Amino acid sequence: MAEVKGRTRSETGKAHLLQSPARIRNQVDEIIVTRMTDRQLDETPLTFADLARIEDAFVRVLVGIFHVRPKYPQITVKG
Repeated sequence: MAEVKGRTRSETGKAHLLQSPARIRNQVDEIIVTRMTDRQLDETPLTFADLARIEDAFVRVLVGIFHVRPKYPQITVKG
């Protein structure tokens, strides 16, 4: 998770800037594919279905972290 979160932050330069869900999913997918290509998952019992569920979980968490915060109108109190 740290690598995904770090990569998401480094892409934006600042953690509070928007990352789209599609972009986050692409980054998570890229990391998983890299791990598979490097054969780092060869000795795990994980299936492709497991990896898809793991990817979905990472994306849900990261979208929650990097979601757009609504801009509320400023309220002034007279008195």
